[in-house]
Amino acid sequence: MPFTRPTLQQLITRTEADLAARLGLGQLVPRGFLKAIARTHAGMVHGLYGYIDWQSLQVLPDTGDTATLERWANDLGVPRKSATFAGEVLGNVTLTGTNGVDVDVGVIVQRADGERYSVKTLGTIAAGTVTVPVVALVAGQNGNSLAGAPITLSTPVTGVNAAGVVGPIDIVGGADVETDEELLVRVLQRMQNPPQGGAEADYVRWALEVPGVTRAWCLREHFGIGTVGLTFAVDDDPSGPIPSPAQVALVQAYIDDPTRRPVPATLTVFAPGAVTVNFVFSAITPATAEVKAAVEVALADLIRRDGAPGDPLLISHVREAISNAPGESDYVLTTPAGNTAIAAGSIPVMGTVTWP
Repeated sequence: MPFTRPTLQQLITRTEADLAARLGLGQLVPRGFLKAIARTHAGMVHGLYGYIDWQSLQVLPDTGDTATLERWANDLGVPRKSATFAGEVLGNVTLTGTNGVDVDVGVIVQRADGERYSVKTLGTIAAGTVTVPVVALVAGQNGNSLAGAPITLSTPVTGVNAAGVVGPIDIVGGADVETDEELLVRVLQRMQNPPQGGAEADYVRWALEVPGVTRAWCLREHFGIGTVGLTFAVDDDPSGPIPSPAQVALVQAYIDDPTRRPVPATLTVFAPGAVTVNFVFSAITPATAEVKAAVEVALADLIRRDGAPGDPLLISHVREAISNAPGESDYVLTTPAGNTAIAAGSIPVMGTVTWP
């Protein structure tokens, strides 16, 4: 039988009754000192109940606070992922200028939004261009940048043109500090799937340890007997959820470490194909901006939650997500009209939402 914590009023009533019984009184004087003692005592006991209630929640990681969750994570060997710097492993920029001019280590370039990067290795302009590796100055996913994005020199360098571009390799690897919700997912995954030296869950866990990876799937014998296919998503990346080639290489290298991947397995990490799912409504009630925004959030959450390689996006789940959106009363959805088929090795991606 579950224990029900008594309310403050229940404790006051109990304490008053106990005092009256022990002192042989029919009832306590309404404004007497015994009433004050009873209320003071009940308040202290209520506080103790609150502390015990809080302590009981610290027993398990899914109900505990941040400190408890981190203790579980550290004990299980899945510590919180720290923020990482974009470009720390992969990423470069291309500059132009006069042949023979050096671009020194520490030269600062920046994007239009102010995100800044530092050159990591000396480069010399030849044939009018030079490509140098860079690293973001501030850790976090905002430092990630796709090849082709314009950049400029933060301070002039004689013989080097101010304008340049990111690439030819994307600047990747930047990730924010792992949230409690993301850490809890990995803790529960580790508890429910103890390491087995190469089981499907092991490959998923290894992939999720890489900064920026939010979902991962292990596909047994995806490329034939003796092979392991692994694909993943980077939902929090500005260009996500489909990872770039550089991000795929990052995960491949991490799992290929001799301390992780089993020797006999032939692992191939690949980016999933994208099946864009568009939604068309012919009616929504009430037709307010707030309700429409809530429906779009619910649909995006559904695709992230249910999306997996080869699993169809069920229309019943789509309708359930729409109906559960705060404020929604009624709607008519015309597209999709039924389940959305997802090919093996592909995942659904949120497309556009068209409103009447």
